[in-house]
Amino acid sequence: MKSRNNSGALHPSVQSLVGFGVVACTLAMVSSLIWAPWTDRAPDPSKTSVIVQGRAPGEALDHLARLGVSPSHELRLIRAVAADLTADQVAVLERQQRLRVFANSAVELASNGGEEDSWNEVPYTGYPALIGADDLHEQGIRGQDITIAVLDSGLWNQRALRKDSHNRNRIIARYNALRDRYNQTHDRYGHGSHVTSIMASSDLTDQGYNGVAPDAVLVVVKAFDENGQSSYADVIRGIEWVVENREECAIRVLNLSLSAPAVSFYWQDPLNQAVMAAWHSGIVVVTSAGNTGPEPFTIGVPGNLPYAITVGAMSDSYTPEDGSDDILASFSSSGPTADAFVKPELVAPGGHMLGLMRNGHQILRDHPEYHVARNYFMMSGTSQATAVVSGITALLLQEQPWLTPDEVKCRLLDSARAAADGSGIAYSVFQQGAGLIDAGRTLASTATGCANGGLDIELELSDTAHFMGPVRMDENFELFVPNTDETWDGTYFSGGFPFTAANPWLDANPWLDANPWLDANPWLDANPWLDANPWLDATFDWDPSQPAALNQWVAQE
Repeated sequence: MKSRNNSGALHPSVQSLVGFGVVACTLAMVSSLIWAPWTDRAPDPSKTSVIVQGRAPGEALDHLARLGVSPSHELRLIRAVAADLTADQVAVLERQQRLRVFANSAVELASNGGEEDSWNEVPYTGYPALIGADDLHEQGIRGQDITIAVLDSGLWNQRALRKDSHNRNRIIARYNALRDRYNQTHDRYGHGSHVTSIMASSDLTDQGYNGVAPDAVLVVVKAFDENGQSSYADVIRGIEWVVENREECAIRVLNLSLSAPAVSFYWQDPLNQAVMAAWHSGIVVVTSAGNTGPEPFTIGVPGNLPYAITVGAMSDSYTPEDGSDDILASFSSSGPTADAFVKPELVAPGGHMLGLMRNGHQILRDHPEYHVARNYFMMSGTSQATAVVSGITALLLQEQPWLTPDEVKCRLLDSARAAADGSGIAYSVFQQGAGLIDAGRTLASTATGCANGGLDIELELSDTAHFMGPVRMDENFELFVPNTDETWDGTYFSGGFPFTAANPWLDANPWLDANPWLDANPWLDANPWLDANPWLDATFDWDPSQPAALNQWVAQE
């Protein structure tokens, strides 16, 4: 990011940052622009990309040096490096008791599914009203001065994304984790632009703003390519950059609209370790449940991390004025996790979501039938639902900036509205968590101590202790939470139900408490949901060919 034009004057985009009080972020970026040039390298078919983690900082790098290998990524956040190694080199490292070696798995984005003035009308998106954010906008609560880092496929340089509701530039830093350099965050895929639009678009219609937090400050971290693909190492490097620059850029929220298959205990996964470090640093991490539902045990990484806020998706069935036919989206992944935690924590609008996308974006090329108006494109997914929750988090932090990540999570859970039918709760807690997010109720909540109970993130990060959730399974293969009436046989109910009930889950919240991990497996040996699942085997294997994604395309709901 260059700070001066040829005349020597400050670039206008830097001048405008004075109003945000975040010049330190810009100056930090400017002062760090001396990088070795990045060059494209063809992959060596005789080598495999792996992540090597040591118990102490620098340990993994030292072992690579002994092999005469230079790392492709230095992942200091999790005491690891990534490198391309031969099978023999991998075998040497795997014999070291102080090292862990993981395949550098693929990661994908979590969604299914013009020229700036190509069409005349800007449609109203509707979801700010569905979650009650429109009333807060009228009160001047629009996410001002709250920085959201969006780790995704980049961002389109469109006015409603680039500027806030006061026409001020609000993008204070851009980092390309694929190339390890600043700037170069142009979005060729479209996913990052779409979710950022849902989160923070400043487009204004006669019905209100189209984004949930139209005045939020943005940091753009590009970690996915033009096809929506990435690797663990690139995503972790992006998260590490966010953590290292959190103070200079005043980053309060990290949006991760992505998902990868869960193939280990949550604490062993390198991506989860990076997210834990971000949470511990004071950043609220919001991530998607994934789009592989509705069956149990389908929550992906990092959605299976107990600390993070994991979001499922609901739909208004194309009738935003009628809540009686609202549904849990059939693609929305369901819990519990294989570590026995209830996930997702809550749901948000994620069906047929309108967001900004230009004609050249790859997603629009693949699905032109969903280019519905002007620069607006329709997509469904838990990626979009995640962006809604990140936007509401910015509204909450504008009014209550002293809240910690655990306190933010507690307020969101306390204020959610569970879907109910005539006889009680319509969907299991393993499908809807605490229920549908509600912006107004979130800001009114004064709840404390109702999130991440029984966990200890410092013990986790030091690899001293880890935890198991409260969920168990009975002899009929029904999931249940001890000391509650909550059970689930894995059935998906497709009918519509209003999300209006008071939250029934948080009285003494037994479903949110964790216990120190025990050697005993919480599931029965014959568990039909976990057939061929690696948690029941003795080994853990990251398959680098598996996508872990910006969530796969799903049909509109």
